[in-house]
Amino acid sequence: VFSSGQPVLENVSGHFDNLDMNFSSLFLRRSSHGTFTTFPRRVKALIAKHRTKFVVGSTLLFAGNAIVPNFISSEFAPYALEPTAGNPDARSAYEQKYNHIIKWHRGQYFLYSIIAVNGAVYGLWKLAPQLMSKHFLCNLENITQKRFHVLFTSSWSHMDFWHVGLNMYVLYNFGQPMIELLGIPAFTAVYIGGGLCGSVASIAWHVLSKMPHYSSLGASASLLAIIVAFALHEPESRFKVIFSPDSFSFSAMHGIIGLASLDALGLLLRWRFFDHAAHLCGSAFGLLSWTFMREIYGTSKDDEPGLLCVAGGRYMFEGRYKNYKYNDEYGTMYSPTKTYRGELNQRFNVNGRGCLRNENNGSVFYGYFSNGRIDGVGLLHWNDGRVF
Repeated sequence: VFSSGQPVLENVSGHFDNLDMNFSSLFLRRSSHGTFTTFPRRVKALIAKHRTKFVVGSTLLFAGNAIVPNFISSEFAPYALEPTAGNPDARSAYEQKYNHIIKWHRGQYFLYSIIAVNGAVYGLWKLAPQLMSKHFLCNLENITQKRFHVLFTSSWSHMDFWHVGLNMYVLYNFGQPMIELLGIPAFTAVYIGGGLCGSVASIAWHVLSKMPHYSSLGASASLLAIIVAFALHEPESRFKVIFSPDSFSFSAMHGIIGLASLDALGLLLRWRFFDHAAHLCGSAFGLLSWTFMREIYGTSKDDEPGLLCVAGGRYMFEGRYKNYKYNDEYGTMYSPTKTYRGELNQRFNVNGRGCLRNENNGSVFYGYFSNGRIDGVGLLHWNDGRVF
């Protein structure tokens, strides 16, 4: 018997491998699927009070091979996993099987490299400002001189420490979850595309508003493309102003609406501290990119089960999904040492009826789960026919 409350998959960034299958503590707790007390302290009182239920339940769970298949087929047949002899090298097998996918979703070092490049460009501004103004500053003069590369390089360029520091802090917070979700190639496309669109919008606005001598630089447009994509994926996530107390927070959707409204007002009033045209165009690119990517990459094709990388490759999901979220009656989650098949919630969190196999020893557990944890009594089946 498994002890209720053991973690299986606490959330998309939790640990699927925390489930202990060694039966080191045989006790039952109160759960939503039955009322039990600690074993063996009050087992006599429990049997006396629920004698009929105890006998019937024991028969179902422990009777033997004639009863077990019927018990499983009634509720858990769709989720059934076969017990195996186990594989001590299950983690290596997982990495080998899915490495061609998960390698693109493990982007920590890629994110650090982006931050390093921005830091290096900031340092170059201190060493060779005249050279940098010709090749890392977005303005009409550089465009007329056919230095079109500034549309790209200016989004990696910062002259002030507070500017590069703030932007890289934002990138660090939003970059990792979006790389894990989209993968490095798609993330790069959104990041660079947002910057390019922001630079074009900046030039166009300065010409239309008769301010052609103004210049712009910075990664804000690129970052807003990423932030908008994140907010559309997790609209109820909480945002807050940097250095403000946690109580001063708001939803992600309200946050991007507020930013867009502020930038629109800045254009109308011709505020000059920020490049509001670049901000708005970068945000728009993030919106369009997310609309495209969630349909092409984040939705299983033709209502058929697909394979989706979850939490940066810590898990792989097989089943139907839509907009990078679970969208099926049940699905299969793979981790380096566990396989789960059963009901989940939209965040791919184990929730409901399901079947969990330990790939190291091959044992299979049938039972109920709640928010990533075992919930109550279950049945354990081994490859040699033993059932607990």
